[in-house]
Amino acid sequence: MILQGRNLELNMRGDDVSLLQDELRQLGFIIDESEAIFGSTTLLAVENFQRQRDLRVNGAVDAITARAINAEVDALSDDQYLVKGTVVSVDGSPVVRARVALHEKKLRSEEFLGINGVRLD
Repeated sequence: MILQGRNLELNMRGDDVSLLQDELRQLGFIIDESEAIFGSTTLLAVENFQRQRDLRVNGAVDAITARAINAEVDALSDDQYLVKGTVVSVDGSPVVRARVALHEKKLRSEEFLGINGVRLD
């Protein structure tokens, strides 16, 4: 993400905000508002990112925060994926502490990747 001549803050809109949201989602943050609107969940994600990285927590994406986000997104290798979802019972109620195994299925092969986020090599 390259800041387009402005810091990104609450209530801003634009393609740069949409890109920020996409990159935060890649890093595992949950953003509920519409694309391209810097709302409360984008603010919370930015503040949590700043807090976790020992940056100044102000909820705004300035050059320092943008560089930190960019560095982390760039560090994600092509073979890493973030799988999100909810395991539910037949009646639709969520299952707590479910054990989930991840497999990568291709046309002629299947690779076991790990259980509950622990990669097994």
